Amino acid sequence: MARVFFVQKADRFDTSTASEYGEKLYLVSPHVSAFNVDSFVQALLRSLDEYKYDPATDYIALTGQTICVAFMVGILLARYGRLRVLLFDARVGKYQERILEQPAMDIGV
Repeated sequence: MARVFFVQKADRFDTSTASEYGEKLYLVSPHVSAFNVDSFVQALLRSLDEYKYDPATDYIALTGQTICVAFMVGILLARYGRLRVLLFDARVGKYQERILEQPAMDIGV
């Protein structure tokens, strides 16, 4: 079954429609600050490895603090070259699937 990964839980966003795509999981505690980049990235990588993120079946929800989502997307594109993402479409009030692709780069992540 597919899973939907959110970088952090944020109560100000209604994420209920993401459940249509799979189980919702949160990667980094809201108490970990993106301003402490090393700590944030390490927590993110640790969670992705523990959950055994699979880019072929899992989704990344583009919801949360912009810098946190940017870190996650950048890291995952560098690792895998292709992501299944969910973008909230306010016009219809639910998440829509999109594919992000980029040639994989060897940058050591």
